[in-house]
Amino acid sequence: MSHLGRRSHRTVARTRAGTALVLALCASTLLRPGVVAGQVAQSPLIVPMPDCSAGCVERCGRGAAALPSFSASTLTDDALFVQGGFVVPTWEGHVTAYGAKAYLGYLGGRNVEPAPAWTANFPSPSERNIFTSSAPSTPVAFDWCSLGPDQRALLDPVHAGAHPCPVAPPPVFAWLRGDAAHERRNGGMYRDRPGTILGDVVNSTPLHSRSSDHAYQLGPAASHSASGVRGHEEYRRYVQAKSTTRTPVVMFGANDGMFHILDARAGLASSGREVFAYVPRAAYSALGALSDPAYAHRYSVDGPVIEGDVWNGASWKTIAVGTTGAGAAGIFAIDITAPGP
Repeated sequence: MSHLGRRSHRTVARTRAGTALVLALCASTLLRPGVVAGQVAQSPLIVPMPDCSAGCVERCGRGAAALPSFSASTLTDDALFVQGGFVVPTWEGHVTAYGAKAYLGYLGGRNVEPAPAWTANFPSPSERNIFTSSAPSTPVAFDWCSLGPDQRALLDPVHAGAHPCPVAPPPVFAWLRGDAAHERRNGGMYRDRPGTILGDVVNSTPLHSRSSDHAYQLGPAASHSASGVRGHEEYRRYVQAKSTTRTPVVMFGANDGMFHILDARAGLASSGREVFAYVPRAAYSALGALSDPAYAHRYSVDGPVIEGDVWNGASWKTIAVGTTGAGAAGIFAIDITAPGP
């Protein structure tokens, strides 16, 4: 990366992060219970690059498009600052967490840039916990023969037409799961991903999730059940359980066709490790082109993600709702009540 690229990336990072911090601080007195600063940072704010034209990303080589988020509404010692972005022309993505106090000190010029608390990383391709759906409300493992015929045809029409299931998956399917064996740098025919298998993160702000509190104990009318159990009476216990036993995670969409959930704990071997991924049905139209060495960027899972607590009549659940954004139209919901690795 050129000196201009490094300087521009830092300038953009400072501008975006500083703006997000101002948003969080200015809005803090207006937040209802349970809304954290990370959600404020999802506002559709566009921060222009101060010294680049619209084509700057192509020249500078690195972008920090998604707004940063914070792990808490107060700046505690263990609070995290999470930033997503991408690199061109490889269209690799990055999601990195820093200690929030140290990174904000760096942005304010008070200290050097701190080392990351973690960066997004992945299990081996065969060990990744990837799911998709073959039809509405029909989740299946992301395995070749678990997919619908139309989905297999979009990924590799020749293999799908010539080899009905049960059959071994084609090499492109292994590539989508993160296997680099058939990339061009290893003698294969598929696009190289020299740094990471994570696709570019552009408009999907990483959302930190652990113990959000929506104060539903104040809404008894929304928690009725035929069994007589009242959700609003149980909600404080649910929030407390989340804060003490639930693994914190970071969630976001990427233009590798997947919605990713990472272990957000710091200081562990598993820090930043993907614990779950989901391929929305709407993304399949973009998946087939991803492995092409001449790949031209396309959006696939590029929209914001939110979370909320839902009373199902018997217990509380935490649900994430994601969108495909600039990709093909799609929305999906995932139960993240117990997201641990």
